Amino acid sequence: MVSEEKMSLTLDKYSYKPGEIIKGNIKINLEKPLKGRKLQVALIGAVITTSKIDSCNHFDDHLHHHKEDDTFTVPEPFYNFTINLDGEKEYIDNEYAFEIKIPSDAIEKQPRFEGWLKKAMDFSRLLGGHPPYVEWFVYSQLDVPWKIDIWKKQKIEIL
Repeated sequence: MVSEEKMSLTLDKYSYKPGEIIKGNIKINLEKPLKGRKLQVALIGAVITTSKIDSCNHFDDHLHHHKEDDTFTVPEPFYNFTINLDGEKEYIDNEYAFEIKIPSDAIEKQPRFEGWLKKAMDFSRLLGGHPPYVEWFVYSQLDVPWKIDIWKKQKIEIL
């Protein structure tokens, strides 16, 4: 049985300016060796949309069961910078330091909610919906063949 805390992701801080460097650490702590394909860390910018399911019990395209009035959020990445930290090997108790430079034009890369999109968002808000918003996060993942991947995600702010 794998321990409860399989991976930890720590960052030097959680609020950055464009052009700054994110310094972080990934620690893998397993009870027994696990063969992994690769360990990656990524800086991801995504538009987060929240949808409400209004119909009775049903399954979505990914065979997830939903009840009436369930809501779910979907990240739609607009920026993804990924670094490979290690390759195929047995992982058990490993630690990796990393650095990712935030692009100097990070704010400009964010989608703008203007024009018809802003009107649709305002209308959604009037109906009690949740308008889309932008979120930045650091995501680490150990790709494990034929098993569930081990991952951690940490939200950050880019001001």
